[in-house]
Amino acid sequence: MTRTRAITTAIGLLVGVGSLLLWIQHNPLAVEPSQIRWPLLLLGMLGLPIMVGLQTIRTALWFGGRDRLGVVVRPVLTAHAINTFLPTAGDLWEVLALSAGLGETKAATLKILVFRMAVTVSSLCLVGGLGLTLRVPAAGATLMVVGVGVVGGLALYLRQTLPLTDAVLALAQLAAEACGLAAIAAAVGPAMGLYVATGAISMVELVSYVPVPLASLGLTHWSIVGAAALIDPSLPGPATATALHHGWQVAVGAVAAVAFLWSAPVEGS
Repeated sequence: MTRTRAITTAIGLLVGVGSLLLWIQHNPLAVEPSQIRWPLLLLGMLGLPIMVGLQTIRTALWFGGRDRLGVVVRPVLTAHAINTFLPTAGDLWEVLALSAGLGETKAATLKILVFRMAVTVSSLCLVGGLGLTLRVPAAGATLMVVGVGVVGGLALYLRQTLPLTDAVLALAQLAAEACGLAAIAAAVGPAMGLYVATGAISMVELVSYVPVPLASLGLTHWSIVGAAALIDPSLPGPATATALHHGWQVAVGAVAAVAFLWSAPVEGS
């Protein structure tokens, strides 16, 4: 780890811990184990693994199709694990690992991953805009137009329909994670509508690009309760569901790390 990255990580950790402590003060957790609807909770926990699986499929499509799935799965899952604990470091690993595994140059690999990220961001704009339409119609519509414009522009630039296909899969990713959050909320209370959960997940994904370790510790918590309050002010703060979702998010990253970080280092990393 370079000195700059170490300083950035330390500052990010302080921001995360501080924001988490502030969140805890304003969002007390209150749930009895006997009140938990365990089947719904277990169902909700499937959202994140499905999301990661769809990310792997999307990457394989960008690099040539389903035949590349076996090559991309380890780099993608390892990158997800690293990003959970050290944001953006996993992205660097992914470039190096995919470049080595697929025999592509680092520049070509990075370019493709930038295209994938552009589709992801456009999907976040679409979903986030949809979540805002009831409360702030102008802002919601603007975000949706930006999302459609990015995907459409990329399709025209590449002269192929792959960005459109990828956008469908990216939306399915967000839907899987949003359904998971909604199910977790219904399991522990108060229930959260899918409309609210979709907007909340969009905010969670956006703050994941901020260099705060442990899956954007603290910022994720504020993103969920903040988005829920903005979209549906009548909804009681989903503190318990937020804490469980974040804990499971970190746990999925840890499982991915245990399963895949044993692989041989990538040459040049």
